[in-house]
Amino acid sequence: MSTHSPKRQVLRSDIISKVDKVYNTLKDDILNVRIAPNYPLKIGWLQEHYSFGTTPIREALSRLEKDYLVVLFPNKGYYTASTSLNEFLEVYSSRNLIKLRLIKESIQFGDEKWEAQIVANHYLFSKEATSLNDDYDSWLRAHDAFTEALLSAHKSPWLFRFHVQLTEHVRRQGRALFKMRPEGVSHEFSFAALRSSSLRSLYTIDIYTEIKNAALNRDIERITCLIEKCTELFTFEYNEIQKSYQHLI
Repeated sequence: MSTHSPKRQVLRSDIISKVDKVYNTLKDDILNVRIAPNYPLKIGWLQEHYSFGTTPIREALSRLEKDYLVVLFPNKGYYTASTSLNEFLEVYSSRNLIKLRLIKESIQFGDEKWEAQIVANHYLFSKEATSLNDDYDSWLRAHDAFTEALLSAHKSPWLFRFHVQLTEHVRRQGRALFKMRPEGVSHEFSFAALRSSSLRSLYTIDIYTEIKNAALNRDIERITCLIEKCTELFTFEYNEIQKSYQHLI
């Protein structure tokens, strides 16, 4: 028999729902760099800025710390996690190692429905990638839907959770890198893609068409080469872009 009164259970449920709201709101703002890296998350500022109560804010910050999105410094309080080119490239390459493992599992276990999802989402992705609209968010949604189809036959739910978390960090690190460019340099991803042959190859549909064909042909060796190629292109070009910025500072 429960020792908690219905009223107390309702109050606890209300607190949990508020914590979820605070957590989701802050997480979205941190991931999209509406709150800058290394920014002090003072309770008073959060209350004033978001109109949330102290208790759900503290619980939400504790959860965000476990997500490695905020850091608690003794005698200083919570800060948003730092970003850097080195961290960006590390999480990207780590994410791709997990992605490759999940794709290999999907190739092993995928059926005709899995193949159909890949073909359908590649078609939608190709429409977006060849569109004249310069909308990176739309490109990203189409890219993620295609990736999700590729991975959908995996048998490793824990590994997939790590993939999701690392992808969130990749996106945050990338957004922070672009927003922190030297003055006078465009902050648009498409600007960098147009300047860089390596990034341009990752921004167009061609390499993803190769990945689609390799997956449908169950060609694990080819898939491995393509994912490794993506990592190498990405790492090389972001290092080059960062070097070029040093001359502008």
